[in-house]
Amino acid sequence: MLAFGAAMGGGDPDEQSVLAILADAVNTGYRFDEAFTDIGQSLSRGTKSLVDAIAADAGADVRLGSVARRIHSDDDGANVDLEGGGTVPAAAAVVALPLNVWRDVAFDPPLSDHKQWAASIGHAGTSTKVLAIARGVPEAFEGVGWPATLQALVSGREAGGGRLVTAFSGVRGIDPTDPSAVDKALKEYLPDSEVILSDGHDWNADPFSRGAWFTPRPGWDTREGEPLTTPEGRLAFATSDIAPSGAGYIEGAVVAGHVAARAAMEILDRSG
Repeated sequence: MLAFGAAMGGGDPDEQSVLAILADAVNTGYRFDEAFTDIGQSLSRGTKSLVDAIAADAGADVRLGSVARRIHSDDDGANVDLEGGGTVPAAAAVVALPLNVWRDVAFDPPLSDHKQWAASIGHAGTSTKVLAIARGVPEAFEGVGWPATLQALVSGREAGGGRLVTAFSGVRGIDPTDPSAVDKALKEYLPDSEVILSDGHDWNADPFSRGAWFTPRPGWDTREGEPLTTPEGRLAFATSDIAPSGAGYIEGAVVAGHVAARAAMEILDRSG
């Protein structure tokens, strides 16, 4: 259960709500051990192919390297002030930032009390995902451990003179770009294994995420307050972190996106 909380829950079991884990299992109908054996589906050309397709289909003006520092909303519209100068005006805006960076943006007027509370405590997702190629790893190998540096791992196809290994660490932290550290962690399960290379992204140190996927803290689901997707002024709110269902998953991002799109259309209709 502790390994499940760390690897699948996405953070320190002491910092996350067991109610959310139990509800997720009940609503989706899976047993906890199945989370480690039913790997499911993946995108053949990687997640980036999905992102690129969405961007191409949207036909939007995508601005990279533009950091939002202040969002002002009034009866005339919404304005996003950028770091280093410059403002992007709009009749309506969708705030699709990860929950843990809301605190880094100045909202004028301030967000509702419930949104401010959520932003102040943030979520507890601190998982690190490791992708490695290693020798000495059996086909279809699965490992779950506590205490362990990697609380869960699974082997995949052959690649680069070894076998692809996907692993998760929710508590003790590991640098996925350090092959020696990943090698030591993998040897806790397979003493004769050897990591050839490894990689990953530190979402916890990334200032534009400040954490991994959504992991609710104790009291999150029982505190009274309006849904975090509730519009405010000219602002609608998206992101998987605040999805009414499927929070933390890609499905949650889709659900929250639909909610925000409908809210933005209603704002535009009211403004004429």
